[in-house]
Amino acid sequence: MKDFRVQDRSLIAPLPFAGRPAAHPVPRSNMCLNGFLASARPDPDHFAYALIANVRLLKWYHRDAEYRRYVQRAEVVLAAGRASAWLIRQLHGVHVPICSPASVTNLLLQISRPTDRILWVGPAATFDAGLSSRGALGYCGRGLAGCIDFIENNEPFRFCLLALSSPEQELVAHDVLMRGRARGLALCVGPGYGCTR
Repeated sequence: MKDFRVQDRSLIAPLPFAGRPAAHPVPRSNMCLNGFLASARPDPDHFAYALIANVRLLKWYHRDAEYRRYVQRAEVVLAAGRASAWLIRQLHGVHVPICSPASVTNLLLQISRPTDRILWVGPAATFDAGLSSRGALGYCGRGLAGCIDFIENNEPFRFCLLALSSPEQELVAHDVLMRGRARGLALCVGPGYGCTR
């Protein structure tokens, strides 16, 4: 288990910002994304998920208690760009790696083996040829319950790309985690992730 799970799931104590402490700490892992993905075993024994936060999602995080639970249960939180990384650093004193959804997908394809099971959940138009050539199993049906069923019915998997809109993708990942029936690593990459080749 230790070679798959991030060891430090503690919450960061918020640092002062403009004279006031941040109201809600952001989860931080002790591993960068590369190490987190590379440590995911082909036969995992639990489920975990990673989020890529943009500015809009950070607004939801501070305004919506339910969405905040989704973020706080994530194993890894990354910044989608410089603006979100800056905001997290200013509000919480945490240096979060910047990693675009496209770079996450490319890294996944580089480190996975041809025999690894990869799942993809999202609109059919976003199912990338790189994933298709790797034999990824895709689900483009409607409804969050169908997404959850697809993930649980195809476990264990090494990776599952959640290419849904937010907060739906975070809700799916959180519900799969809470139900405890799946094993593998999910990555919330959003509907427009794409690969760069």
